[in-house]
Amino acid sequence: MNKKFDHLNPVNFGYQFKLLGTISLISILTFGILTLNRIILLRNLLEERVITRINTIGNILSEDVKDDLLANDPENLCKLISVAEKQKRVRFVTVIKTDNTVLYSSDRKRENKLNTYTDTKDFEYKGLLYIKSFPIKHRQEDIASVQIGFSLKELKEGLTAALNWSVGIGVTGIFLILLISWAITKKLLAPLEQMRIVSQQFAKGDFSARLPGTSNDIIGKLENSLNSMAGQLDDTSRNLKSMIRKAVSKYEASNRELQVKSGKLEEANRRLIEMDKLKSEFVSIVSHELRTPLTSIIGFAKILTTLKLSDEQKEKYLKVIEAEGKRLAKLVNDFLDITKIESRTMIFQPIEFDIRDIIKEITENFAISQNIRIETKIPSTPLTVLGDRDRIEQVFLNLLSNAARYTPPGEKMSLTAEKENNKIKISVRDYGQGMRKEET
Repeated sequence: MNKKFDHLNPVNFGYQFKLLGTISLISILTFGILTLNRIILLRNLLEERVITRINTIGNILSEDVKDDLLANDPENLCKLISVAEKQKRVRFVTVIKTDNTVLYSSDRKRENKLNTYTDTKDFEYKGLLYIKSFPIKHRQEDIASVQIGFSLKELKEGLTAALNWSVGIGVTGIFLILLISWAITKKLLAPLEQMRIVSQQFAKGDFSARLPGTSNDIIGKLENSLNSMAGQLDDTSRNLKSMIRKAVSKYEASNRELQVKSGKLEEANRRLIEMDKLKSEFVSIVSHELRTPLTSIIGFAKILTTLKLSDEQKEKYLKVIEAEGKRLAKLVNDFLDITKIESRTMIFQPIEFDIRDIIKEITENFAISQNIRIETKIPSTPLTVLGDRDRIEQVFLNLLSNAARYTPPGEKMSLTAEKENNKIKISVRDYGQGMRKEET
C-alpha cells in the first residue's frame, strides 16, 4: 500500500473516528455543563441586580411619596413620579390608594381607575415586565402604595447574548479540540497502521518485513515482539519449504510407480465392473421375463384348486399351464446360455403369423387367471407380422401385467390393435387409480 495514503485506510479511519467521537462527546458534555452553569450564574446575578435596583428605587420613592401625601402636595408628587419614570428600565410608576384605585400615575389615563396590574411573584421570562408594590405606612397603617413596573427586555437580551456567546465559544472550542485530536490520533495510530501493513505481509508468507521498534513504550515493545516473531517464522518457513521439496520429490517417484500399478488395477476393475453390469442386466431380464409365465401358472393353478370346473375346462386350463411351463422352460434354457449373457444378445426366430391369434389367446387366459375383464378391439382383417412369436407374446404379457397392477379384481382393462400404414399399433389401458406424480 502507498505510504502516502496509509492513514486513509478504512480500519484506521474508523478507529480514528471512534476516538474523535468519544472526545467530541466528552467535550460537548463538558462545554454544555459549563455553559449551563455560566448562564444560571449570570441569570441569578442579573435578577439580583434588578431586584436590588427596584427595591432601592421603590424604598426611596415610597418615602418621598409619603411626605408629599402627608403634605397634600399633588404638584410635587406628580413631578416626583415623572422623574422616577424616567429612570433606566422603569416603565411606569403608580400611586395606589388602599381601595386599589389609582391616585397618581405616570400614565395619566389610569388615574382614578381601578388598578389592573398585580405584583409579579417571580421573574416570568414569558413577559417583559416585573411589577412590585411598596406599601406606604403612617402610624403603622397603610395609607397607600407605590407600584413600579420594571422592564425585563434588557435582561432577556443580555441572557440571550450571553447564551449565544457561550455557545459560539463552545462550538469553536470543540472544533479546535477536534482538530488537535485529529492530528494527535493520526500520529498515535501511525505505528498501529504500520503494524497492520506488516501483519498483512506476514499473512501472505512474506516474513522479511520489519518494524522500526524505536520507542521504549508499549508500542515499541509490541513492534520488537512482532519482529522477533517474524524472524522465527522466516526460519520455520525456510525449513518447511526444504522439507516439502524433499517430500515432493519422493512423492513424484512414488506417484509414477503408483500410476503404473493403478493402470493395471483399473483395467482389472473395468473388467470386473463390466461383468458385474452384465450380471445385473441378466438378473433384471430373468426376473422380468420369468414373472409373467409364473403368474399365469399360479393363477390357473389357483382356479383349478378353488373352483368347481368341468372336465373340459380343467383340461383347457391344464393345457394352458403346460404351455406356460414349456415357454418358461424355453426362457430358462435361453437365459442359461452364457454366451448370450456376455454378448448381450438374444437369438430370435422370426416367422409370419396373425397377431390377432396371440391377442385372443393371451387376453382370455390372462383375464381368467387375474380375475379381470379385458375388452379387446381388433380389426376383422388379419394383422400379419414377421417376428419371434414367443418374444411378442412375452411383450403382450408384460404390458398386461403392468396394467393389472393398477386394476382391482373384477374391474376391466382394454386392449386395442389397429393398423397404421405399415405398422401395427397396440394400446393397453387400465381404469385403476393410476400412478402418483412422484411415481412417474
